[in-house]
Amino acid sequence: MAARSAVFNELEGYVLESRGLSSRKHGGKVDVAKLTPLLDEAEDWIYSEEAEAASAAALSEKLASLRAEVEAATAAYREAVAADKAAEESALEAASAAAAAERAAAVEAAAAAEAAALERARYEEEARARALHDAAEVAAARGEAEALEAKLEVAALKLEEAAAREAAAVREAAAAREAA
Repeated sequence: MAARSAVFNELEGYVLESRGLSSRKHGGKVDVAKLTPLLDEAEDWIYSEEAEAASAAALSEKLASLRAEVEAATAAYREAVAADKAAEESALEAASAAAAAERAAAVEAAAAAEAAALERARYEEEARARALHDAAEVAAARGEAEALEAKLEVAALKLEEAAAREAAAVREAAAAREAA
């Protein structure tokens, strides 16, 4: 009995839904001259004694038959709705692709900026190391080489750290590009 009620409700709901198609977007494409008599006849049948006595299988057959006839009367409408949906999906896909390209470009630009900053830092550390080396040579001539050599070692360590930071940043940028 519950199955019969469910099919009956589905049939009744389908008639009501189909009546509203002509008032929706692209409703002008519905063949109202064909659809209205189909729905009137189906509605009359739904509230008849024959429908009241019909089994769930008979109601399912009536629903399937009505769907086929309604599909024929609303084919142009359904095609227009499907075209709208396809166009909307295409626009969403294009927007998604554009956003992905923007993200990839932003990641690449950030990686390039980071690499440039690290290159500048490395260059500055090298310049400091050269200056300390030159100062060490001069100090050696004056007998102050030991103090400057310690500074030179510190500068060399800083240079190694800068090179390590640069290598890590380049690896991170590469990983970010691959992830994007």
